[in-house]
Amino acid sequence: MTQDRPPVASRTGTGDPPPAEAAAEHLRYIREVMARSGTFTAVPGRGSLAMGLTAVVAAVVAGLQPTPVRWLAVWLGGAVVAVTVGGWAMHRKARAGRVPLLTGTGRRYVLGLLPALVAGGLLTLALVQAGVVALLPGLWMLLYGTALMAAGAYSIRLLPLM
Repeated sequence: MTQDRPPVASRTGTGDPPPAEAAAEHLRYIREVMARSGTFTAVPGRGSLAMGLTAVVAAVVAGLQPTPVRWLAVWLGGAVVAVTVGGWAMHRKARAGRVPLLTGTGRRYVLGLLPALVAGGLLTLALVQAGVVALLPGLWMLLYGTALMAAGAYSIRLLPLM
């Protein structure tokens, strides 16, 4: 087959594994390949909508703030609420659909999100220290979209299009 699976030990002395061991090894290999090729289906539509509404509320409230520090505090609070709501909704949908969140495609989905989100956090710190907070909303939108595109490779086809 392929070289990425370990060979099955032979007990017959002929180099060929016993049929039962070979069959078990083939089944393990097939299951592993199927798990790698699956799509993550626990992306919550309602949870995503709630996250978007959280951002709208945060935008309105942040726009009323008199200082950049308070503006940023509102946005960061909104981000915490949105991540909490999204995580809860994803956990709930995954549990209902019996889809694992931290293994297989769920793990790859989360790992697809993380680089852009971590970059957003680090760039936020750098821009705040430089006093250039006006660039943050655009930066956040770009990196959130990038995170969804990367994670969407492991999810349903519609997600990257949104």
